[in-house]
Amino acid sequence: MFVSSKTVFGDGKAIRGGVPVCFPQFAARGAYQKHGFCRNSAEWTVVRTSTEPYPCVVLGLTDSPATKELWPFAFKLRYSVTLDSDASLSMSLAVMNSGDQPIEFTTALHTYLACADMGGVTVHGLSGLKYDDSVAGVEAAVQDGAPLALKGEVDRIYWETPRSLYVVEGERSIRMLKMGFPDAVVWNIGEAKASTLADLGSDEWKNYICLEAAAIGKPVVLVPSASWNGGQTLTVMPAKTALAECEKAAAEGSKASASEAAAAPPKVAKEAAMPNEKGAPAAEKKDGKPSPEEIEKMKAEKAAKPKEEKPKEVKVEPSADDKAAKEAAKAKEKLLKTVIKEGGKKGVEIEGAAEMGGLDFFCTTIESPEGDQALLLTAMQAMNADPDPLAEERKGCSGFVGKMIFSAGTAQLAIVAYVPKPESNKSSSKVDVTAWIQAVCAAVDGTVTNPKSDAPPQFINEGKPFECPHGGHFAEAVRASAPREIA
Repeated sequence: MFVSSKTVFGDGKAIRGGVPVCFPQFAARGAYQKHGFCRNSAEWTVVRTSTEPYPCVVLGLTDSPATKELWPFAFKLRYSVTLDSDASLSMSLAVMNSGDQPIEFTTALHTYLACADMGGVTVHGLSGLKYDDSVAGVEAAVQDGAPLALKGEVDRIYWETPRSLYVVEGERSIRMLKMGFPDAVVWNIGEAKASTLADLGSDEWKNYICLEAAAIGKPVVLVPSASWNGGQTLTVMPAKTALAECEKAAAEGSKASASEAAAAPPKVAKEAAMPNEKGAPAAEKKDGKPSPEEIEKMKAEKAAKPKEEKPKEVKVEPSADDKAAKEAAKAKEKLLKTVIKEGGKKGVEIEGAAEMGGLDFFCTTIESPEGDQALLLTAMQAMNADPDPLAEERKGCSGFVGKMIFSAGTAQLAIVAYVPKPESNKSSSKVDVTAWIQAVCAAVDGTVTNPKSDAPPQFINEGKPFECPHGGHFAEAVRASAPREIA
């Protein structure tokens, strides 16, 4: 690995070398901090360390007020580094959505590989792949059949790359075996720009090449409580062996598709944590049936080989908070499905609403002990379900409110109401939506909230109606209140 002689080790400083973690954004491809905040965060903690069967350290990073100023989402990261046998170094990154809303991110392991002179380095395994070249200002170019030779500044993103890539210099090579990362980045700052970096020594730009396992082209999306895993294993091997592997892979057409690489199935993740004697997952026969000669050869090799205990997979056990968050997410998903299915079908008349023009309301009532605005979002999602026209006929009401969601928590009240166009609703022309929402807030005061509360209603969007997907309009409101008194 390469580390600059002038790199600065300190809080808030990204190290010029090693393997910085880019998360939740790669480069400037988005609205957040370049390469994200993980690589220069001072909030990483050591989760665990071990020496058996191989030296391993697991680091953790969790959202905090500082991270939410840069990226307003809840998350948990686990980054493990294992020094395997046979000159291999494995790294894995696990990301979990610990919040209550979906998250989207791009990520990369910004790996600095040391070399004597980058002018003598070639990268193999990229032939025929599409790439973007920011130095040349070219997008969707195609790599020719020759290995990538590095001459000066290079900054390319290769899309949908195979799992194995090779960096060759002289008689030495490093194989990068990727899991969960569909893309790859090749980067060196070059001589001209190197002089502008205070943390890079004189002429050190020639002594490294960055080959980065990345997920950039298709951002990773995680729903609440979901997780994603990616990793890489770096193995030093003779250049002759690397070139033979690369040629064999090209001949067999074993390039992994982007979907296969991005999926990172459990089998792949397990193999990444437990490499075979060559530091990589064992290859499978293309037809699934080895020849009798190959079977005998494998038996002989197995008999001659000393037994070696395989390293155990590093598992991150969910905490009690993690389990509770997962259960809460399941409950919320179940609630949303119920609301979408039943909303608009249950006839409920809210006391005091008759004074607004004789409207009867078809609604679903939801209560949450948290009383937060998450229910408002849930209600708005439920609004996307088509209103049930049979509801009006079944109740025989003179008016029809297509969908109204009413939620009362211990801290606030959330209402979302769908009102069809006047020509399809006999009563909507009689009602001012803003006044109606205010009346509903007043009607429930003293019943589902603290009777002693005198907090005034607080309206989102100032109570103004806006366009509804179904062609009508809907209004929304939130009322803050004191906690309910429980008998």
